[in-house]
Amino acid sequence: QRVELEARILRQRLAVAGEVRAAWWDWMAATAVRTALQARVAAAAALERDTARQVAAGNLATVDGLVATASLREAQAALREQELALQRATIAFRTLTGLSPTAGPTEQPATSADLDPRTTAARATIDYGRAAERLAQLRTRANPEIGLQLRQERDSFSQPWGSRAALLVTIPLSYSGAQRERIAEARAQVAAGNAGLATLERVLPTGVERAREAQASATARANLADARHGALSEQVRLVEAAWRAGQTPLIELVRARSQLAESDAARRLARAQAGRAVSALNQALGVEPQ
Repeated sequence: QRVELEARILRQRLAVAGEVRAAWWDWMAATAVRTALQARVAAAAALERDTARQVAAGNLATVDGLVATASLREAQAALREQELALQRATIAFRTLTGLSPTAGPTEQPATSADLDPRTTAARATIDYGRAAERLAQLRTRANPEIGLQLRQERDSFSQPWGSRAALLVTIPLSYSGAQRERIAEARAQVAAGNAGLATLERVLPTGVERAREAQASATARANLADARHGALSEQVRLVEAAWRAGQTPLIELVRARSQLAESDAARRLARAQAGRAVSALNQALGVEPQ
């Protein structure tokens, strides 16, 4: 019973770890997008200040100042919305764990689990059922009982109290019906454990294979997002140089910066998704987070 209980506790720990992993990565993804939007607001605010100075100096038209202000307000609204999403993710994690989420090192993909808590729990259930069956076969009758009884009583209100002691001994006879019932229950538990173990041995490798494929795909998407962001960064540099030289309107710079901000959020989110995929792989392997 002790071994079976410990195995079930480990299995439940892994299930709880999966919930904590999901909640933490929701918070990490929301934090990543918030960071990108903060950078977008900072860049839009700098552009708005620069444009306002040039409009005041008569170097730019008033419409350019309005375009820069509208871009800043759009970025601020997106940041405010993301702040709400981040707050919700924080509350969800705190509700689950009682702690506030903090950033830390992400998990590394494990090769395999030495002992998967799910299969260990299934084997422990089988062992417990077999032990219960052997015990039921040996116990053909209930345990003898011995008891001591002390009573204080009197026959009427006018008589004094008297004490009486009694020794009770119970020697039960054979109870074959109850024994057969316990043996049947133990065998049913063994059968259920064998069926559960067979299912786990069939399902778990498939889940690990899917998790590995998802992890590889998430890593590839993160690399592509980084490459796209690099290309857009160079594009923004060229467009900004052209705008300052008077060769392109401000709206083109605003559009290029908007694409860059979107790609920054996408690449940060892709990195978070890649980290989540590693955690999902370790969860499929039955490895708890460290």
